[in-house]
Amino acid sequence: MNTMMQETLLSGTARKAEIPGWMAPARPAPARDFRDAWFIGYTANLVTGVWLGNDDNSPTRKATAADCR
Repeated sequence: MNTMMQETLLSGTARKAEIPGWMAPARPAPARDFRDAWFIGYTANLVTGVWLGNDDNSPTRKATAADCR
């Protein structure tokens, strides 16, 4: 699972979030009609999550999961 999720950082949509030398699996989620997007990643010592969106559920300015990096 870790290897599969790390491919997101190595060759997928989250390439710019890669930390060279660190195994850091991650999972971005696509935006729903540009209303929100999120990204979850972890290392052996750290877990982080980023959410982009508007509290009133209005569309963003074309936010995608790749923008969460």
